[in-house]
Amino acid sequence: MMDKTLFKYLVAGGVAFGADVFTFTALRFFALPLVVANPIARLIGALTAFTLNRQWTFKRVSPRSWRREFARYALLWCFSTLCSTSALAALIYAFPKGGDVFFKVLVECVIVAMNYVVSRVWVFRPGKDCGEVPPKDSLGYK
Repeated sequence: MMDKTLFKYLVAGGVAFGADVFTFTALRFFALPLVVANPIARLIGALTAFTLNRQWTFKRVSPRSWRREFARYALLWCFSTLCSTSALAALIYAFPKGGDVFFKVLVECVIVAMNYVVSRVWVFRPGKDCGEVPPKDSLGYK
């Protein structure tokens, strides 16, 4: 059985992913360069994901932890966007007829897996200052 937090993360990620891919597709349709379209699309997806993950997936209620979590999420987003844009550029260069959107979906699936682990253990890490005690899961939290 899938961990409830992982399930919620995947649902929230699906919504954010839809926003990301839709924005990317629209921006590329209007001929924006990849290095502009991908970061804008990822930003729209990231803001959606941060809001859903904070409020629903990880149920963060402490206003004290908001700034720290947002700063960590922003750092993760910057790293993920650099990885995503670099991988997309490499794939599109190597396979010019492969399709931007197909490669976008492929790359983002890998990024999502990486971001779940980092979000769970670093960005939305449970702690006394947050007031949350999560259920025990596969990453060893109570």
